[in-house]
Amino acid sequence: MACRDDVEPAGTPEEALRWSLRCGGDGIEVAVAGEMDLATSPPLGLALAQVLDTKPVTVRVDLAEVSFVDSSGIRCLVGVARRAAAVGSHLVVCNPTPMVLRVLEICGVNELLSVDGPVDASAQGPPRAAGGR
Repeated sequence: MACRDDVEPAGTPEEALRWSLRCGGDGIEVAVAGEMDLATSPPLGLALAQVLDTKPVTVRVDLAEVSFVDSSGIRCLVGVARRAAAVGSHLVVCNPTPMVLRVLEICGVNELLSVDGPVDASAQGPPRAAGGR
């Protein structure tokens, strides 16, 4: 998937997940919107693999518009991050919503992935008491 100015947004047939590419400098930004789950993550993973075939220095995956992520979505991101490292690229997960960030933390993959971008702390609700839920 070559990065051009005229790249149309792509997505899954169900349109539950959409993504678009934007090139800039030595990297590519992939803006993702919708739900990352068992049905939608494999096509996204294939698209990201095609992006990595061009060997960009950095691939930034913007999750600001992702409303849901399950273990399939997490697996997709971790797999793409590993592939990026194997081809000499760097994957950065950008702008995760508080819910997506929480899933990354619960799964422990926030330690495996480079996570960047503003996270609106006010959207996370009140702080939890120590040891509380």
